[in-house]
Amino acid sequence: MLRLHLLPETPETGPAHACAAIRLIGPWTHPSVERRVQVTIGPRLPGGRLDAVITQRSGPVGATLAGLQELVRELRARRIPLLQDLDDDLTTEHPSPRVEAELTKWQVRPRVRYLLREATAVTVSTPALAARVARFNPCIHVWENALDERLALPALPRAEGAELGYFGTLSHLEDLLPVVQPLEEALAAQSRRPRVEFCGISEDPRVARLFAATAEVALRPVDGDYPRFIRAQQQRPAWQAGIAPLADNSFNRGKSDIKFLDYALFGVPGIYADTPVYAAVQDGETGLKAGPGQFGAALSRLLGDAGLRQRIRSRARDYVLEERVLARRAPALLAILEAVLDGAPQQVAA
Repeated sequence: MLRLHLLPETPETGPAHACAAIRLIGPWTHPSVERRVQVTIGPRLPGGRLDAVITQRSGPVGATLAGLQELVRELRARRIPLLQDLDDDLTTEHPSPRVEAELTKWQVRPRVRYLLREATAVTVSTPALAARVARFNPCIHVWENALDERLALPALPRAEGAELGYFGTLSHLEDLLPVVQPLEEALAAQSRRPRVEFCGISEDPRVARLFAATAEVALRPVDGDYPRFIRAQQQRPAWQAGIAPLADNSFNRGKSDIKFLDYALFGVPGIYADTPVYAAVQDGETGLKAGPGQFGAALSRLLGDAGLRQRIRSRARDYVLEERVLARRAPALLAILEAVLDGAPQQVAA
């Protein structure tokens, strides 16, 4: 049995950030691999034998570059391979000035680049991200995001909720703004005043005004406990359309299709940016794809066709629960680790 220690980018006392739950904690503690790995989690290394240590993004919350350098020195002294996981291109500038200021303040980019360079191997969420970070490390493996099937409710509520919904971290205003006008036009054409619900997206309270002329707008915070949020969202009346716009910039080209997986699990028919990020979405079958100026037409199409909404809900959820769940995908992550360890030097006792 392999002994692994995880250093996720999430508070030690919880709840686990979404990226930590999806990329590290969920897959490495999943029943499909639990007979082959023994996992410990926390910001400090345990004593005794370890076969590998896995870090994520910029390392544990509160980590410094000096602290990560000390970690790497200890791992080298103990001959323990280091694996680094990345699900966003944190090596490049973020399109949101607010987020970029925070990344700079906490020296996130230097820490990410350091871990990428020092790792024995790196796992990333998409081929595009693999190409972006290949200059930092020659050993890059792609492991697509997958959801824990245990979070899926057996059946979703039949009731439909708001005509339009959008959820995400507080960094998506730049993605939303280019599609506001076409969406407003589609909402204004509805026979009754529609409802719009934002969950997260931006900390700017003015976001509620974007559709106020044409719709009733509700703002909700995103629950920081990802598993709890996923379960709760499935119990709410499903949005008639969920959007996933992406502004065309370097950072977004490295993003994954996690919003497609989430919407599918929620039973929300999605409208997705027509970019390689959402290559898994089958247009008209598991979602609708749209350029920035086409989001309004796609919304009108969904709102005007209950049968299309139901078909997309059903087929998208079936796809995710069959193809993009940990029961199917976690063993592939273990196979990556085993291949990396086969080429790693033998460690010595701590």
